[in-house]
Amino acid sequence: MIDAKPRIVQRSLFPAAGLEREVMSQSARLAAVRSEGNGTEREEALAEVRQLITDLRDAAQDGRDLARRYADVLQNVVDEYCIEFEKRAEAALARLEAAA
Repeated sequence: MIDAKPRIVQRSLFPAAGLEREVMSQSARLAAVRSEGNGTEREEALAEVRQLITDLRDAAQDGRDLARRYADVLQNVVDEYCIEFEKRAEAALARLEAAA
């Protein structure tokens, strides 16, 4: 039997959206720090922006992986339905041919 019930996923489908805003915020902070000339704070801000960019890339990869998994699940469900209906259609056709 085909189990096509939707499942609730606990993680966001678009985790990168929040990270993108955070990267933009940190970029603005970095620009402000750059104008003030504080080297230590600048290095900290740069490290934070680098980490946010890494997190954004990871989130994007997670999103692509999730999309692939859902595409595979959907393909499997479609295949199962097609096989099931093909069997039913062949059985109905055989009954019609036998009755004729």
